[in-house]
Amino acid sequence: MRTTDRHARNDRIVHLRARGLTLGKIAEQVGLSERHCARVLKERSEHRRSDSPAARRASYSDATGAELLDKLQEATADLAAEAREHAGRYGVLAHLRIEYALRQAEEAIAELRGRTEVLSGSDRPSTTAAGEGGAPLPEADMS
Repeated sequence: MRTTDRHARNDRIVHLRARGLTLGKIAEQVGLSERHCARVLKERSEHRRSDSPAARRASYSDATGAELLDKLQEATADLAAEAREHAGRYGVLAHLRIEYALRQAEEAIAELRGRTEVLSGSDRPSTTAAGEGGAPLPEADMS
């Protein structure tokens, strides 16, 4: 099962539980055991607590550019899975718009990832005490 499919399935479990269905009914509808559904609900509630805005900001400030792009890519995939699940009501055009937006997001992420790799590699100009890229700083006129 693809990650996006699993996320969509898990979102559905949470949604069904929020609607008041019992674990038995949820398990029937999604084709999993009650125990598995309970585990998904527990993981989701733990994730929500650790996913507070303050915790996210702290994790973002410590992350590298590549890690931030990974988080963005994961969030984009989750959003696309959610949109696909609910787009069925709106037909083929909605599905096409979702796929187009997802492709644009993935292309932008790939472009940023490429730029991040260039900046983190040896191609980055070094800044020295002499100035940007080793060019000497102009002397100040002290007269």
